[in-house]
Amino acid sequence: MASRTAGTVGRYYSVALARGVEVVIPISLQKAIHTSVDDLAREMGSEKLDLSMGIPCGMHPLVGHVVAEIDALEALFPVQVRQIASGGAGSGAGSVSLLITGQESGVQAAFDLVQSLSNEQDISLQGSA
Repeated sequence: MASRTAGTVGRYYSVALARGVEVVIPISLQKAIHTSVDDLAREMGSEKLDLSMGIPCGMHPLVGHVVAEIDALEALFPVQVRQIASGGAGSGAGSVSLLITGQESGVQAAFDLVQSLSNEQDISLQGSA
């Protein structure tokens, strides 16, 4: 979390949990963290960091139903999906590379969907950090 007002998550997350709403967390595999989020949350904080490239931020563990690219494709199509790479330079920045296997029709349908989304414009976000 970088926003001083806790952003979208801070506004709605606690209320949703308190009301028993199943929280769906759509997140990219590009955001994978290979250590304990609980440990990082205790160590970090936008007010605790002395050095930062970009906006200093903190972490907040989220409880809910995580849906990443693999989960979405496997739910929508009869395919198996594995992550094979992430990131890159230039136009590859923020990318996730996936291996999609299964029957040809399912693989083609999944590929067609991903390809149709590859030129989507960025979502305009309101507010500031």
